[in-house]
Amino acid sequence: MDLFNFIGALGGVLYLASYLLLNAGKVSGNSYEYIGLNLAASTCMAISLFVHWNGPSFTAQLCWIVISGVGLVNCYLESKHKAKESVEQLAAAPQIQQEMPTQLNA
Repeated sequence: MDLFNFIGALGGVLYLASYLLLNAGKVSGNSYEYIGLNLAASTCMAISLFVHWNGPSFTAQLCWIVISGVGLVNCYLESKHKAKESVEQLAAAPQIQQEMPTQLNA
């Protein structure tokens, strides 16, 4: 087996591993881990297919790479949004604590 066939086989293993982890409930479909595994798998397959050319399969892998990239950007933006919400909730917490003693005295 040459190096590029090995890389393609590794891509296949990564695809199967990501699907197994998803169905076993170990990762979610919108997690960095799942999307990252799919990105790694499609990249391995594309490298292999670039050397052992198969146009339609190569095109599918390129689409998979782009979709995975978009998914990773969405994960990042979502985590950034959640972090901002957490900071806002923490900033509001002292106001709630200050209001509580006055309500207890009433």
